This record gives sequence, structure tokens and C-alpha cells, in this order.
Amino acid sequence: MPHARFFPMLHILATSLSLYVIVRLILPLRLPLWIKLVLSLLVVLVALKLYFFRMAFGTMMPELPRWLTAATGVLHGSLILLIILSLRIARRPAACPVAGAQSSAACADAAVFQR
Repeated sequence: MPHARFFPMLHILATSLSLYVIVRLILPLRLPLWIKLVLSLLVVLVALKLYFFRMAFGTMMPELPRWLTAATGVLHGSLILLIILSLRIARRPAACPVAGAQSSAACADAAVFQR
């Protein structure tokens, strides 16, 4: 099999990203524990969709019903967007302590000139 090394990397990346979503977005929710477990399992399954397809069907396109293929694609794409947005929110800079600075560059310049 020519792409045998691809499987562990895909598995590790998808698992780590799904764990990030679970820890960052699902665990803080004020829901019962069983709902959090179901959501966490769904996130892991959606994140590992490509891994499962690769393991089950190889390089062949799976012969699944069109609605199921569309649903898994939408869920996987939504998870990727959720990961990107949650990473973007995590990197949001803190509020500028300098009054009147409109952008982060202006805040950095004002902080340098105040010293």
C-alpha cells in the first residue's frame, strides 16, 4: 500500500482537532453529561470521517446514498469551519490599554510611544 504512512497522521490530526473542539466548545456547555458525551462522540466520528472512508473503501469512492454522502460532507465541512473559528477566537488580542487606539498596530505604536 503506497500511502500506509498517511493513515496515522490523518488519525492523529483529526483526533487532536476533535479533542480541541470537545474541550474548548462542548465541555463548557451547561448540558447534562450524557448530551455532552453524545456530542463528543459525534464530533470524533465526524472528524474521523475521512479516516473511516479510507479504511473501509481505500481509494475507491464509497457507494453510499447521495443524502448520506451530502450529510457527512456538510457535517465535516461544518466541523472544519468550527475549528477555524474557534482557533480565531482563541487568538483574539486583548483590549488595548491605550485610550483612542483603533487597531492593534495603533495600539502597539501608542504603547511604544507612551514609554
